[in-house]
Amino acid sequence: MRFFFYSFFFLITSLSFGQDLLITKSGDSLYVDLKTKKRFEFITYLDVGNGKIDYRIGTEKVKTYIEDYFVKFTDLMITTDGMILRSDSSLTILNYGDTVRLHEVHPSQIKSITPDYWKDQIPKSHYTYLGSFIEEQQKVLEIDRAKRYDKQFSNSGKFGEISLEEAMMTHCPIDSSAGAFILFDKGEFQYLPSGSGYFFSPGQFSRHLRIKILKPSGTRWGNWTVRSSESGNFNIMVFNLEGDVLVSEKLKAKDHYTEELVNGYYFNKMFIPDVKVGTIIDIQYLSRGMPREWQFQVEIPTLHSEISIEAIPNLRFSYSITGFHPILPIAPNRHWIAKNIPAFHGENFMSHEVNFVSKLNIQMEEASQLNISKTWEGVSKLIWDLIQPNSKNKDLRNFLEGVGALEMAPSEIIDTSFYYLKEKLKWSGVYQAVPFVSIYKPKSLGERIQAGEELNSAEMNLALAYLLEELGVRVLRVALSTRDNGILNPLYPERDKLNHLICYLPDQQIFLDLNDKYAIPGFLPENVLNHQGRIISKDSSAWIDLKTKDMKQVQQVTNITVDENFHVSASVQRRLKEYEYVEWAKVYEELQTDEAYEGTLNELYNFKIEKLNLTDEKGEHYVNQEMTLDLDDQVMVFDNELFIHPILMAEFSNNPFKSESRKYPVDFIYPIKKYYMTTITLPENAMVTSLPKPEAIKLENGFGNFTFVCSSVGNKIQVQYLMDIRKTTYTEVEYYGIKSFFDAISNKLQEQIIIAKNQG
Repeated sequence: MRFFFYSFFFLITSLSFGQDLLITKSGDSLYVDLKTKKRFEFITYLDVGNGKIDYRIGTEKVKTYIEDYFVKFTDLMITTDGMILRSDSSLTILNYGDTVRLHEVHPSQIKSITPDYWKDQIPKSHYTYLGSFIEEQQKVLEIDRAKRYDKQFSNSGKFGEISLEEAMMTHCPIDSSAGAFILFDKGEFQYLPSGSGYFFSPGQFSRHLRIKILKPSGTRWGNWTVRSSESGNFNIMVFNLEGDVLVSEKLKAKDHYTEELVNGYYFNKMFIPDVKVGTIIDIQYLSRGMPREWQFQVEIPTLHSEISIEAIPNLRFSYSITGFHPILPIAPNRHWIAKNIPAFHGENFMSHEVNFVSKLNIQMEEASQLNISKTWEGVSKLIWDLIQPNSKNKDLRNFLEGVGALEMAPSEIIDTSFYYLKEKLKWSGVYQAVPFVSIYKPKSLGERIQAGEELNSAEMNLALAYLLEELGVRVLRVALSTRDNGILNPLYPERDKLNHLICYLPDQQIFLDLNDKYAIPGFLPENVLNHQGRIISKDSSAWIDLKTKDMKQVQQVTNITVDENFHVSASVQRRLKEYEYVEWAKVYEELQTDEAYEGTLNELYNFKIEKLNLTDEKGEHYVNQEMTLDLDDQVMVFDNELFIHPILMAEFSNNPFKSESRKYPVDFIYPIKKYYMTTITLPENAMVTSLPKPEAIKLENGFGNFTFVCSSVGNKIQVQYLMDIRKTTYTEVEYYGIKSFFDAISNKLQEQIIIAKNQG
């Protein structure tokens, strides 16, 4: 009898394409009609004993199936309702009765299928056996796949060759919460003797990066932007395991976008398709020249990161390592490796992460026949030499003389020159500390201005400096690194890290920068407020603090009216100034209309704006907002009592500093000042039952203060709230004081005024 079932099993598992079967049982025989190609082939199996099977079969093809699969049979369970048939690679459930369809479970599906899945599909007599089978298959699944599909995988680590272990990974070994992680990131610089000269680097840099996606939150790592000296020299492959088949896809041209930054440098933007949970992304690219840095740590964990650098004759580089994760030098100044690097997690109010991640900084120190300085004084002199020739250019002088002929009073020279050039010149969006010089078609700054070409950030501000000097204003040039480019190290000259140049007027003690859309004279854009810059002049140089007198300011006067039915309305006069204004302007520019902005406020603060007027004073850097509000959805009425927060639209009602300790310094960027005054008018049938208590707190050394005053006279309640932070940066040691300060603010802003109806 057992041999009869053996053969029958191998027939049905080999034909597991969902064919229809008609099965009847009589004694020791099963009669099976197998439907293939729109006809039934009658097959009869008889048990004749002695290890032999006598069968009558309609086609030679079916006979071959039986013989080929006989040896693969491993297990069988017969019940009163049917059979569960098992081989090394599959499980088939077969019920007696009328025409049925086979249910086959492949090992690749076992992990996602539990016995509950089959409760409504198979007889109860099968259930116990099926549960134990699935439990066993879960344990052997990876071994089974390795045996059967080893040819699809490779452990070589070469581009396009994925290991089985990588394909099967379902979590990051060093961070179970990670949505994605980097399997490895390898960079290599090779010396190429054919290249030479200052502008053409004698070497080639290659990078091979492999990422594993684990959760839907990790799919964003399918989009990459890489700055490179090459456009399009990229190879990218995507791998997905579908069942037991590794499916690969190469990135197409439509998924790769190249944007020229400046001549010879590009932003390569990759939008990788079909990225999902389980995807592996393989990226490889080439670039000319030595990289300026190698970043070992990013926002997701990295299992392995390394860079190797081949020596270049007549050139010497210096190297420095920053960050907290240990970096292992394999060969002095040639090869570095880091393993099991945790994801970088930023904190609220910190300077750019580029200042804290673990990375290798690379700086050219010496080159034959080139004067490359090892001091900041020498770097400043080099930049001065690069920017000076433009001031003597005839085309530039002609342009400046034309602007200088404009009629303006001495007190108007700075503002008029600033706004004229802001409108006349076109910024390319590229930050540079020196003018662009093409080695192919050299053009002076004056020629480029006259031709209407886009200018980099240094060229924009140099034109302003030259114009003001023509008009008798003393101007200093200040080279700096923007916030997203990292803080300059006063002890370690980093010429290549200087990526911007602005103007400083020492007599007026103000900075000028034409490159921000919302900039006005004397106002420094947020991205420029980055600790220190370097004054560039002919005879001397020095550090200068990149500080601002401007603040992030809010001034708000609110009048709240409560009627006898506890309906609450308010009128608000609100002024957003300086950096608060810039934040508002960017939001409004994206929304484009008053109605869209009104909808954003309604959703954010849970009230209904009945009327909104905006007065935008761009030249003065403030906006006035007048609004009439319905607050019924914001207040709470319970048992004839009204609960109301008196300070509307207040920032910091939740403390942004929740951790008990701090790893990185606190950086507010600019001073902050918030002033709110609220008057609440009550109806005659109401009385105050609870008011927040007054409170006043000061930061150490008077760097900030917070005051809250609340009083009630007659049917009026008046509340005043002031928060003022004058110092912008605080060390980790000072963190506890900052946390306590904001704890007090958030706790006080969450307190409510309680108003009750008179019962008389």
